[in-house]
Amino acid sequence: MPRIFAAVAACCFLAACGNQRMAEQITELNQVQQRASAQILLLNVLRARVKEPLAYSRLDVLRGSNDLSGGIAFNLPFGPNNGGGRAAAPFVSADVGTSNDLAPQDDQDFYRGILTPVTPETWALYQDQNWPPDILFHLFVEDIKLPEDDYHRLMGDVHAFCGANGGVEEVLQQCGLFRGIESRVSQLGADCAPIVHLLGGRRIYELSNDPGNRCALWQFEAFTHALLIMGFHITKEETDIAIGPVMANGTKIGTFDWPFKLKDGETKLKAVPGGIQFVQVLSSYAVKLANLPCPASANVAVAAQSELSAASNKLNARSAAAANAQCPANAAINIAITTRSPDGIVYYLGEVARAAMPIDARKPPLTVEVFTSSSGAQHPLINIVRDDFSDDAIVHVTFEGADYIVPRGGNDLTMQIFELLQQIFALYNKAPSAPATTAVTVVP
Repeated sequence: MPRIFAAVAACCFLAACGNQRMAEQITELNQVQQRASAQILLLNVLRARVKEPLAYSRLDVLRGSNDLSGGIAFNLPFGPNNGGGRAAAPFVSADVGTSNDLAPQDDQDFYRGILTPVTPETWALYQDQNWPPDILFHLFVEDIKLPEDDYHRLMGDVHAFCGANGGVEEVLQQCGLFRGIESRVSQLGADCAPIVHLLGGRRIYELSNDPGNRCALWQFEAFTHALLIMGFHITKEETDIAIGPVMANGTKIGTFDWPFKLKDGETKLKAVPGGIQFVQVLSSYAVKLANLPCPASANVAVAAQSELSAASNKLNARSAAAANAQCPANAAINIAITTRSPDGIVYYLGEVARAAMPIDARKPPLTVEVFTSSSGAQHPLINIVRDDFSDDAIVHVTFEGADYIVPRGGNDLTMQIFELLQQIFALYNKAPSAPATTAVTVVP
């Protein structure tokens, strides 16, 4: 009998071991999933570096199993010549495992989503979560266009603002960063100037975020820091649009005609002179430059989805504040910002990697650095090293016969950027219709 109790105890102990092993495997699987996601992103960045097609895949189904069985085999005497021996042998068998389905993401809905440029709403989301604005400018913005005279006026406003508010610590730090980037641009000489387009006979500057071109990159960084000094912030705006006739107080339902069809947006009743009226509340996102001498005259259009072309026209047609001596009628500053799609962000990171690891050995490397705080701390946007696998690697992949790693313990932001990119892909992995190209122009 003691043997039987011992066998039962052994079965229970082994069952507990099986459950503990399954818990460990679930934890390990979570770590493997994180590494796999980072490796896929790193592979695509390396593909973009050499201008090869990207390939997206996802862990579609994950299955886990924990089969545990046990028992006791008894040998009991039976018959006249059994020898009188008794025996009990416990046995336990466990099978803990996982399986998964890896599905390529190449369907129509997925590409409709990842080819849709980042919207101002998404930008505002990460802005309000206190992501460093310099990182968001680098990842989200393809280029910035504005009239030449508006460019010089805004840069003059920045210098004036820095000179007048140098006693404020935050302003002093931000202006110090701005002057440092301007100094780097000036060292490149007079040939370093923005790209110029002609629109209606008016000169339009284009500030392109090109990580492989020192002149273009530093001009872009100088201007985006100028925007931040001028109080760049994306805010949500609500507009009431009157719909239907005014109903006088005491009007009975059914005694008036309803000529309009309700569409998107929140609809509510609003008191108006003489009665009440239905209004449709439409929400949009607009950029504020709160530190401009005439902040109400700032007209910044962020082009993302095709519907924003109409929003841009609305911004340009918006009535300006009343003119006065400080803010004359011609004080408006027009700026157009073109955003990237999630797919475009991956290609941009490939360009950043190409700048740091030039394919042409004759070209000097250039590391794209971003400022993550007003204290002026600079960090490489991403850091990918061609090296053999080592224990110091956070991520390791083999691409076209070479090993690449993201080193552990550096001051780069690679893994944070990968995390942000995963979130963006999750937000934009489907779209009901194909994105339309938006023509971004600045009204002269």
